Amino acid sequence: MQEFALFAANLALMRRRLGLVLAAVVTAAVVTSMVPARAVSPIPIDCVGPAGDPAPGSLAWKQRDAANQYCATERLQDEHANPAFGAAFWTESPSIYSQQTLAMIMNPTHPHASLGQLVPGGTTTDPFRTIDRWVGAGRGRVTPVSFPASDGAQLNGLVFEPPASVSGPYPGVVITTGSIQGYQQMYFWAAEGLAEAGYVVLTYDVQGQGNSDTLPTECSVSDCPGVPAQQAYNFVQGATDALDFFLSDADPVRADVDENHVGIAGHSLGASAVSQDGQSDPRVKAIVAWDNLAPATGPLHAPALGINSEYFFNPTPTDAPPDPHAHDQAFTQLHAAGVDSMQIALRASMHLEYSYVPYILPASRLGERVAFYYTLAWFDYYLRGEPDAYQRLVASSFDGSADASAIGGGTYDSAKALSNPSDPTAGNVPSVINGLPVADRLSFYYASSYALTAPDGGSSVCIDIRKGC
Repeated sequence: MQEFALFAANLALMRRRLGLVLAAVVTAAVVTSMVPARAVSPIPIDCVGPAGDPAPGSLAWKQRDAANQYCATERLQDEHANPAFGAAFWTESPSIYSQQTLAMIMNPTHPHASLGQLVPGGTTTDPFRTIDRWVGAGRGRVTPVSFPASDGAQLNGLVFEPPASVSGPYPGVVITTGSIQGYQQMYFWAAEGLAEAGYVVLTYDVQGQGNSDTLPTECSVSDCPGVPAQQAYNFVQGATDALDFFLSDADPVRADVDENHVGIAGHSLGASAVSQDGQSDPRVKAIVAWDNLAPATGPLHAPALGINSEYFFNPTPTDAPPDPHAHDQAFTQLHAAGVDSMQIALRASMHLEYSYVPYILPASRLGERVAFYYTLAWFDYYLRGEPDAYQRLVASSFDGSADASAIGGGTYDSAKALSNPSDPTAGNVPSVINGLPVADRLSFYYASSYALTAPDGGSSVCIDIRKGC
C-alpha cells in the first residue's frame, strides 16, 4: 500500500501548499491597496485573462506567481465545491468497485494487487465520464478486451469507437497510462473525445496497475518481469504489446482499425515510453506525449507533440525565471532532424492535468481541454491529413473542436440544478475554451514552439507561440 501512502501524504501536503498560496494571494490583495494599481496584478485572481510580463523579482512578478499557483488548483477546488460532482462520484464509486472486485473473483488466477483494485473509489476518476454514461448518451461504443503481455501477464483494456452510424474503418490511437498506479479510467477524456471525433481508441492498464495482472506467467525471486510496476519495462513493452494486439486478429474490433493511420499517446512514464516506441515502430504515424515528450534514439520518423506542465503533484513558488527551454529537448531534437514537432507548455498546470485523482491531487480548470484541443488537432493532421487541423495547430485562438466532447466535471450552476431537481448531478457545467486566446493558456515560464510542414509543403516554425509568430 505504498502508493496509497504516497497519495495520502500528497493530500496533506497539497492542503498545506494551498493554504500558503491562499495566504500569498491575501497578502497580495492587502498590498494592492497600498501601491499604484498599475504596479500589481489585478485582484481578484484572473486565471483566464492575459498574465502580463512583469519584471522578475518585482512585486507584480511575485503576485503573478502566487496567482499561478492558485490557478493550478482550480479543478480540485471545483470538485470540492461542486455538489453535482460529489453526487456523481459517490453514486458511481460503489458499483465500479463491486464490478471490478467481482471480475477478479471470477478470474482468481489473475490477481490485480493494485491501488485501483484494492481501494473503494480507486478507479473512479471523472464521474461524468463513466462508460455507462457515455454509451447511454449515444456518444459511442465500448468493447472490453484482454491480451497477453510479452511476459504472459494479462493486460485488460477497453476499445472506444464512434457510434455505429459512423462508418469505419477509423484511424486508431493506443493510449498508455502514467505510472504511480495510473489506470486507464484517468484517460477517458481523451479516449471518449477521440472516439466521438471518429477514432477507434485502445486504453489499457499496464502490468501491475489498474485491473491488469500484477505478475507475469513465470516469476521467481531472482527473475520476475514487470515487478514492481514502477519501472520503464511495463510502459515501453506494454505500449508495444498493446499496439501488437490492436493490429492483430485477436482484437475483436480489428476490422474497424485503419492500420495505415495509427498513432500512440501516453502520460508521464507512458509519455516517455511512446516517445521511443513511436519512433522505433514504423506502424506509428503520429505521437502525442502528455508531460512529456522525451528524446528518442535511433532513426526518427513520427511527428510528435509534447505537452508539458509547470508543476508536479503540488504547485511550488517560482522565485526566479526558470530555463524556458527546460522541457523542449525532444522538440529540439526532432526539429533538427527535420521531423515535424510541437511543444505546448500549459499555463498554471500540474502533472495531473491529463488524469484525475479526485479530491486529492490538483490541476487547473482548463488544462485538460487545451491538451485535448492539441491532441485532436495533431492526430487530425498527421493521421487524417486534414488541412484545417493544421490551421487549428497554429491558430491564435481556440475553436470549438475540443468543446464538442466537454462532458466532464466542472463548475456548479445552481439555476441549472433547479431546472432538473430530480437529477442531483444536473448542476454540473463542463469547462470550455472556444474563443479564448491561445497565448493566455500558455505558460509564461516555459516556451511553447512548433516546427511544422504546412499543407502546401512549406515549413512553418515558431519558437515562442505565446509572444506571437
